[in-house]
Amino acid sequence: MYAADLVLGLLRIMVLGENRTPYNLGASEEISILDLAQKVSLCFNPKPSVFVQAQKSDASVLPERYVPDNSKYISEFKVKSYLDVDDAIKRTVNYYKNIYNK
Repeated sequence: MYAADLVLGLLRIMVLGENRTPYNLGASEEISILDLAQKVSLCFNPKPSVFVQAQKSDASVLPERYVPDNSKYISEFKVKSYLDVDDAIKRTVNYYKNIYNK
């Protein structure tokens, strides 16, 4: 989830949300950590390598993917993320490149 979408969502919940009611806030788009790392690596030249490290714990108890159920947030506030994962990554990387290349 893009940082600006997150901030707007948190403000919406604080101001308009039902008191003492939990809301899940996150992107609806399902993506694995590996896929996310590979997408981020495409934003750099030279492209950094992405390594997969074996889990020490029992992989059978770990979910393959985690996508928060944000349906309550979306239906109650009638919103969606403004940016998809690719645009969010590009904007975030460009932001940090501009900061550190000055």
